Amino acid sequence: MKKVVSILLGVISAILIIGLGIYVYFYFFTFSKIQIVDIPEDPISLHIDEELQAKVEEKEVETKKEIINIALFGVDQMGNEPARSDAILFITIDTVHNKCKVTSLMRDSYVDIEGYGWDKLNHAFAYGKGELALKTINKNFGLNIKDYVKVNFETLPQIIDLLGGVEIDVQQEEISYINRGVMYSDRSLEKSIVSSGVQVLDGAQALSYCRIRSIGNGDFERTERQRNVLSQLFLKMLNINPLSIPKIANEIFPLLETNLSIHEMLGLGKNVLTSNIRTLEEERFPQDGYYKGIRKNGIYYLDYDREATKEQIYQYIFEDKKL
Repeated sequence: MKKVVSILLGVISAILIIGLGIYVYFYFFTFSKIQIVDIPEDPISLHIDEELQAKVEEKEVETKKEIINIALFGVDQMGNEPARSDAILFITIDTVHNKCKVTSLMRDSYVDIEGYGWDKLNHAFAYGKGELALKTINKNFGLNIKDYVKVNFETLPQIIDLLGGVEIDVQQEEISYINRGVMYSDRSLEKSIVSSGVQVLDGAQALSYCRIRSIGNGDFERTERQRNVLSQLFLKMLNINPLSIPKIANEIFPLLETNLSIHEMLGLGKNVLTSNIRTLEEERFPQDGYYKGIRKNGIYYLDYDREATKEQIYQYIFEDKKL
């Protein structure tokens, strides 16, 4: 009997050692591939309003849950040139109301950028990378974002293809623009879309779809397309086969830049998986009726009602009120 127990204990120990070895390998060799940058995260340094911070902390104590906002910057960058954020969104992981939100901010928004004065929102990343971009968003939109993830649009197709494409409802007028963008990037006629409707787009097609701005309501509809793609990616990741996570992570992580630590990333993943979040909402700010186009020195800007927009964002993100 003792011999059987010893054998069982030996087998269990071996399994634990192997499991630990796999975990250590995944932890160090996969997560170490992410480009992690260090920025200050205290509210004052990131221009987070003191009153907002106090209200958020009070709600966390009351509910024992969190509402976490993470900025996502999609940049168009070639080589070592300055990286302007072509897409500016933030993802809200809301464990209070059990939902996730994807919110886009208009890149032409006329904002006050620390050290540079009034300019377009997307210039903040070019001037001071992630840290200055977060400061600018918090100051001008009344948010409390401390973390960000940056992805170069040139690498977005790789991420989408690794996850098996994204399901998009393609409109008839979008088809020629998608095909033209794909042909420009790789000259592949095999990837042409021939009909409208719901269909799975591969990486090259989805990127071309995200960049359409010549039809409909210009940049406003373009941000909607970007949210569509990001939302579909999020849903694919929620339903991913756990066995394929290490392989996919190994391919995707080198394409990202973030200030999130490895422990924070693991914690966020655990929050999403254990909170049973399955509701995904999308929104855009400034809202219709609260902005106007202006020109200064021949350059177009989107001027908006700052105080009204800050209040709308607070109600939508933190109080979960429909606009």
